[in-house]
Amino acid sequence: MKILITPPAARREDTASRIMVQNMIDLFRQNGHAVSVCAPEDSHYRNTELFPAERPKVSFFRRRSEGAGKTYEEYLYSVGALDREYLVKDTETIRRAIASFQPDLMIDAGRTAALIASRLDNIRIFTIVSAPMIRSRRFPAVCVNGLNEALTSFRLEQVLQLRSLLETASRRIAFSPAAVQPFPEDFPITRIGSMAVHPEPAAQSGKVVILLHESAYRPKQLRRMITEAFLGAPYPVEAWYPGCLTAKEGNLHFLPAMNYQTVNDAAVCVHDGSDALFNACLTAGIPQLVINNGSWQKNWNAYAVERLGAGVALAEDNLAMDTLYENYRRLVADDYFRHQAQFLAAQTAAMGSLEDIMQYF
Repeated sequence: MKILITPPAARREDTASRIMVQNMIDLFRQNGHAVSVCAPEDSHYRNTELFPAERPKVSFFRRRSEGAGKTYEEYLYSVGALDREYLVKDTETIRRAIASFQPDLMIDAGRTAALIASRLDNIRIFTIVSAPMIRSRRFPAVCVNGLNEALTSFRLEQVLQLRSLLETASRRIAFSPAAVQPFPEDFPITRIGSMAVHPEPAAQSGKVVILLHESAYRPKQLRRMITEAFLGAPYPVEAWYPGCLTAKEGNLHFLPAMNYQTVNDAAVCVHDGSDALFNACLTAGIPQLVINNGSWQKNWNAYAVERLGAGVALAEDNLAMDTLYENYRRLVADDYFRHQAQFLAAQTAAMGSLEDIMQYF
């Protein structure tokens, strides 16, 4: 089978999506499928044919509008991904990839234009969804004006919210148990537990893992916080964040790159609430400290981890050396958090892992 994958293109630093897509590429190729990706050239995907795509352009003022409590529509609008000009150009880019590669199936990991292109060219498409993408919450109508102008230019019906476009997919794939990612009954999904390939449980090592895809703090500030909170502790600490400089200092190890596998044997994971890291912690059954910046996806995951008792959330504005250490101590001092995390891990494992997506091909 020939599979065309369309990752999100709005943000160069979207490490979470890039790791999941690379896992798909490797998995599908190992199982005899031909795989290509339509993505920006600086995405650095390996072992696949790449059809280059552009990133949306957005003014600094618009980018600053992304803030607490935003919906999926507001987020995409804030990064320029719902502008008419960009959507039309990106749709045509994906259609050229379709014409050249002739895929049997498309897998969309967060690209609105892919859903439009699949309809125009009548290609079966799976789309990756999460519960906050379809939350019932008001947002300014201007957010979807560009989308509707693009849809009209392709002679497709307009929409009031992105949910309507997601509903046109052949299959909607959601990761994590229902307790974590609840969907309404009138929005049918195919549920898979883990985003990882063949996840294997590991014995707890006692180490602390700190992984941040993005942060409002400068690299030097983050390094100082981590050093002051954990240097000299009787357990290892592994950390990565944008701009992280590789170093080994006592029990501290600043990593050269994001590595999800380091989560598997951790005692606690501190992360920024991205879906991929959130799911990695659920899979491993470890307590989570979610640094919540209030954006649409991370706000949801922060509240979910507290609601389910698998960890605690800390507002990014309140992140400091003392709050970082105090919340870590809270997680390791109370066995309830680990018990709840392992309960959710059992539910996640029962729903399978990334390779199970191939049974729907």
